[in-house]
This record gives sequence, structure tokens and C-alpha cells, in this order.
Amino acid sequence: METAELSLKECFALVGNLAASAERLGATPSIDLTGGDPLLSEHIWDVLAYLHERDVPVSILGNSYEVNDTTAARLKELGVGDYQISVDGLQDNHDWLRKKGSFADTMRAFDVLQKNRIATGIMFTITRRNSDDLVPVMRIAAQKKLHAFAFDVVTPNGADEALGDIMLAPLELRDVYLKYIQEAEELARRGFTTVFARKNSLHFLIAEESGNFYPVRSDARTIFAGCPIGQGLTICADGKVIPCPRMPITIGHALEEDLADILLYSEFLNRFRKRENFQKCANCTLFQYCRGCPANAFAVKGNCFSGDPYCWKKLDLTLPPPLSPEKKVQFGQGCPLTEREKEIMGSYYAWQFKERMLKSDLFQEILGRAMRDVSFRGELHRDVKGTCAKYGYDVGDLMLYELSRIEFSSIFNLLEQIQ
Repeated sequence: METAELSLKECFALVGNLAASAERLGATPSIDLTGGDPLLSEHIWDVLAYLHERDVPVSILGNSYEVNDTTAARLKELGVGDYQISVDGLQDNHDWLRKKGSFADTMRAFDVLQKNRIATGIMFTITRRNSDDLVPVMRIAAQKKLHAFAFDVVTPNGADEALGDIMLAPLELRDVYLKYIQEAEELARRGFTTVFARKNSLHFLIAEESGNFYPVRSDARTIFAGCPIGQGLTICADGKVIPCPRMPITIGHALEEDLADILLYSEFLNRFRKRENFQKCANCTLFQYCRGCPANAFAVKGNCFSGDPYCWKKLDLTLPPPLSPEKKVQFGQGCPLTEREKEIMGSYYAWQFKERMLKSDLFQEILGRAMRDVSFRGELHRDVKGTCAKYGYDVGDLMLYELSRIEFSSIFNLLEQIQ
């Protein structure tokens, strides 16, 4: 049965809903358009023009087939900031999954997008079949000077598929991640500028194991990173709202309810804002930063709170969750939210309201020195805490956390070339 897609008038109403909800929440709206292929929509150019008029940042996660000099020039003119295309292996594996000729056409599309000064990126979905292709595709991305590369695990279509050849075992995924990080660092050392992002939240397990990750010990309540369910919404072509693209559970409708109300008051989303609801992750030291992928848990076990089936961390589930006292989040004067809404926002969105270290003079001094001094940047990459102590930078745990999130090896090589 085909989905009844929104009309152009309804698309405009949806954008208005988004803008009004963002203003109410004191947030900056942004949209990722995906599909299918967004460029095949009969309304795409009108919608992009409308978003551009309203200064809403847009990214596209699409295919290559409709990308040419004409469409790329229009995308650039209408403010599309970046264009991501999936590459799920070298030519044989990618074409097997997509269609014959798809790999070559994707490489062509990247050249067209780059010529039109649109940032390009690869998304690689890893399975047991294509895991050996990850590093070779990383090298292709680097050689083509793509802006960014990320990979994530495949979400199976139910437990039967998970038990077949599709999913890596947890420790197999750990080995892949270690190779990914090693290759990213080697490519950066050789001067390639592609940013190899850490998309899958389980990378925090690697960071914790390495000792070069600094949780904010003074704040055991705030959610700093990890699974974004409850921090954004996915809107389907027919206007139905779901928690994320991988979890087909309807929690509202974008034409019938304020998006802010869905975000704030959805019973399903509010379950994600209570640590004790997570049957495994609640006991983890990385709860504030990871929480795995609830969509994978839902696909394999039918329960999104049961724990990511890819996670390799062993936990003592007989212990109670280490809950900490509530911390009040400070909202600016004139904030239109009610006290109840502030409580909801503060329970899960507090990081958005904190005074970020990026504005700190000391933080900027450290970043500036890293920009100018390759040796200092390398020391930061290897040991943030020790390097700050060595050079007399008095940094607190929040600043250490911010610094530990920066991928110095690739991001600063990229910034040097831009400047």
C-alpha cells in the first residue's frame, strides 16, 4: 500500500510548525531530508526555496542518480549545506546491495557536488558481508577529499534476520572500530583531510577503554551525548512522527499537533528521559554519553530498553542504577516554557542550556595553540589531560570532556587547509 505523501501546502505548514516549535523551545531548527531520494519529490525545489527563505539549515541524505551540474548548482543556491550518499562497500558489494553501476555513479556524483562547493559525505552501513570493505572505502573517501565519512551498524529486520549473516557479533564490531580509528589516524597523519566521524555511540566504549575519555564527574545527571531519541523527531512522508528513522513507532502527526508538544509530552519519548527504564544501560558508567541504539534492541528483542545487541560491555545488572540528585537547569529570562516544560527539558536537554566551553577564553587559547603547533596538537590527541597539565592549563572536568570530543588528528588538518 502506497503512502499518501504531503501536498506542497502541507509541507509548508510542516515547516511553519517546525519554526514555531523551535522558537518556543529556544532552539535553532534544522532539517535532514532523506528518503528514498529527496530529489525525486515533485515538491523538492519549492520546499528547499521555502526553507532557504526562512533560514533553516538543510542537509540531504540521498542518492546519486539525480545529481548533475544543474541540480547541484540549484542545491548550492538554495543553501543546502551538505550532501551525504551511502556507500556500502567496494563496487561488487555496493552494486549487489543497490543496483549495477550504482558505485560508479556515486563516485561521479561526488565529483559534481564538490565542483559546486557542496560538502560531501559517505555513510557506510556495516554488515558481516561488507565489513572487510570498510577500510578500503575510507581510503577512497580520503583520496577523493570528501568532507566527512561515518559508519554505523545495520539494524536488522527482526530477530530472524539478526541471527543470519547480517549482524556482526559485539566483539567483531569492537575489532572493526579499532581498525577504523587506527586507519583514520593514519590517513590524518598522511595529510588527508576527510573527517572520520564517530557516529555509532558504542565508540565511547573504545574511548573509555583507552583512558583518553573524560566524563564530567561533577555532573552525573546531564545527558551529554549518545542516542538522540527524545532530542529530535523523524517526520515521515505522510506527516507521521516517529522517534527515529529505524524505529517505526508512531508518536504523533506533524499536521495535527505542535512538534514541540510531541517532543515534550510524548509518553514514549519521556520514557527515554528516565534512566531507570533502561534495563542494561542504567547501570553503565557511560549512560550519559552512549545508551547504545534502542532501535537495534527493538528490532532484535522487541524491547527498545533491553540493551543494544551490539554492545560488548559486561555489567552487573543486580546492582541498582546509580541515580544522582536532580540539578536545576538555568533558563534565560523571558523563557516562554512552563515550569513543567522546563523540568522536561532540563532532564534530557540540559547540555543545550549550559554555558559551553567553546566560548571560554582558555578553551579558545588551547584550540588556537593546537591550530598553530603540530607537536602540541599531537600531544592533545594522545593525552588531553596530561598535555593540559604539562603546559599549565587549569581545566575543569567539563572542559576536559569538551576537549576529549575533538578529533584533533583530522579536524585540525582540515581547518588548516581552509585557512
